Amino acid sequence: MVRKWERDTPPGFVFSAKIPSVITHEKRLVDCDAEFLGFLKVMDLLGEKRGPLVFQFPYDFKPDQFETLEKFLQKLPSGFKFALEVRHKGWLTDRFYDLLRSKGVAFVVLDLVWMPKVAVKTADWSYVRFIGDRKGIEKQTQTWEKLIVDRTQELEEWAPRIQKLLDEGTIVWAYFNNHYAGHAPGSVDQFLEIMKKFGKQTDA
Repeated sequence: MVRKWERDTPPGFVFSAKIPSVITHEKRLVDCDAEFLGFLKVMDLLGEKRGPLVFQFPYDFKPDQFETLEKFLQKLPSGFKFALEVRHKGWLTDRFYDLLRSKGVAFVVLDLVWMPKVAVKTADWSYVRFIGDRKGIEKQTQTWEKLIVDRTQELEEWAPRIQKLLDEGTIVWAYFNNHYAGHAPGSVDQFLEIMKKFGKQTDA
């Protein structure tokens, strides 16, 4: 499958992939070296099209697991871009940010209903995820074919933050979930239009 991704996409196309849930959700970084190294080996098949690899942890992966995380990050191999997403706001401390910086791991900036909108940079590139409110959106649609929630205000608040990073020469990876406003491609188009107000051309 990964070889097909590499063949079927044009030059310059870059993939970002999530670390398998057996590592982040089931084993919680413990006794998972074989699974992790196997995943990296498969992702290497993408060659130059391999982009950031994202650790996305569930809400119940809490700050009491700091030492477990620290121990695992010590083993990260070089030559990869890693980003890390937490969904418990107790993680949002200088100690946590300093750990990521020490390993060159990007903090995943979230627009998620219960998380503070903290735009912290812990690597020489940034990663943003526009997730929104899963339960709220699912009460309104099951088709995901059009925008059903107006996120203009939120996007206009995010735009200058992201533009500041771009102006500093920082590469920003930004992803929209369907649950953000009902239709991820529509959210991308809307955000690109908003970003034009700041005078920069943004790649989609």
